[in-house]
Amino acid sequence: MLAFNISSPWRKGFYTNIPLIIASIGVFGYNTLLFFVEETRLEVFSMNHWVSVEVELVVFLWSFAVSLGLYINQKCIL
Repeated sequence: MLAFNISSPWRKGFYTNIPLIIASIGVFGYNTLLFFVEETRLEVFSMNHWVSVEVELVVFLWSFAVSLGLYINQKCIL
C-alpha cells in the first residue's frame, strides 16, 4: 500500500513505508531530470518554443512552494 498519514498519534510515519519512499525518490528524480535536461523531453511536451526558462523556473518554484504549504498546513494546522 502506497498511502500514509502524517498524523503521528494514529499512524506510523511515512518513512516506514519503503515502497512509498522508493517510488517517491524515483518519481522526483525522473521529474527533475525532465525539467533540467531538455534532451530527455519528448517534442510533443516541450514548451521551449513559447515559454522562457525563467517562466519554467517560476512554475517549478511555485509548485514546490504549494507542496510545502500543503505539508505545513497538514502538519501544523490540522
